[in-house]
Amino acid sequence: MTMNNQWYYCIKGERYGPLSFDELKALVESKSLSKHDLVWCCDFGSDWRKVEQIPELGLSEVEYVSNPPPLKRKEIVVEFEPAFNHESFRPSVLKAVSMAWQRMTNLLFRPFDIARWCGIGFCAWLAALGNRKISNVQGWNNLIASYNKLINETEGSNLIANIKPEIDKGLSEIAGKIESSVVTPESITVIIILSVLLALAFNMVIIYFKSRGDFMVVYRWYNPNDNLGQSWSASCINSMKLFKWRVSIMLIVMLVHLYSCWSICTQVILAYYQSGFEWDIIYLHKFIGAAAVCLGSLIITFCVDYITVAFVVPVMHWHGVSIFKAWGKVIKLFNQFPGAVLIYITFSMAISTAGCIAATLVVYMTCCIGGMPYIYSVVTLPVYLFLRGYPICFISQWKDNFIPGVDLD
Repeated sequence: MTMNNQWYYCIKGERYGPLSFDELKALVESKSLSKHDLVWCCDFGSDWRKVEQIPELGLSEVEYVSNPPPLKRKEIVVEFEPAFNHESFRPSVLKAVSMAWQRMTNLLFRPFDIARWCGIGFCAWLAALGNRKISNVQGWNNLIASYNKLINETEGSNLIANIKPEIDKGLSEIAGKIESSVVTPESITVIIILSVLLALAFNMVIIYFKSRGDFMVVYRWYNPNDNLGQSWSASCINSMKLFKWRVSIMLIVMLVHLYSCWSICTQVILAYYQSGFEWDIIYLHKFIGAAAVCLGSLIITFCVDYITVAFVVPVMHWHGVSIFKAWGKVIKLFNQFPGAVLIYITFSMAISTAGCIAATLVVYMTCCIGGMPYIYSVVTLPVYLFLRGYPICFISQWKDNFIPGVDLD
């Protein structure tokens, strides 16, 4: 056995590493590891071994604590070394749906436990922080009604010709208030900067708790009977990796949006005002271009975050790797089975649409009480838990012992 290997150890179901053999031995000597704890290096192949099975760790010199708590989940083979060439399997969407449905019903209804239900619902509420609910039917209805009203009022005439006087009047009033006020351009800049910083700080808080919630939901998928404290502690390390990833993406998107807003303000609104309200079709082109950049960045961000939550988070939970390495594993799956992934996306869109309809019906059936944030998460938990478990069960079929789906007993 080579001592210069990278080593990993497992305590209370959580895997740590890599570290050197000397660092591992120091943990044993400090009694941070007991003789029943599991360790692994590439020489062990597909098996984890107990500390007491490694003579090089100097068992005779250490006093061990007996009967440590047992692991709650299966030991899995972690694909750290290229030598681990596991056989790949084509994931089945129908099997994933069946597995996720059975697991969801077992967790929530067999038997029904209100305390467990509310605890998992709290994790789901954290994971859903900041999400815009598609079930806000009233908001969509108001938007559609306003659009229809505008079209009906301008039917048979030029839309720009009808709204141009109102836009001109509004810009003139705004310009007049700015010129007559004591507010200086410098103070306006300070207000804008402070507003951006305040929004940034608020979003960072939301992202932190949301990242915690995403890993807590995955943890409870495998350990439904654990309490919130255990779920919170188990999500500590990985959630910080996800938090940093999301903050980086948020900063990039915010810069894109700020640049787009600056372009609209200077190249469209200000240019139109300075021209004496002389309309030019180029203003519309610039506005559409900037708006398209904002919309495109939002769509890309949504897709990246969806894949991260659906696939990358479960891989990080089990393998303990960085988010970039987890993304690499997910991309490898996509490249290997593009057809299966395409079928998964199609089914996912259909299932998500059905889930949103079901959640909307629940809100109306509960007289909108179910629309309150935490209550909404608790009431619609079966839908949410199934949608979160569906990708887990899908990716668990990719490789033997890659990640478990539902079979933990």
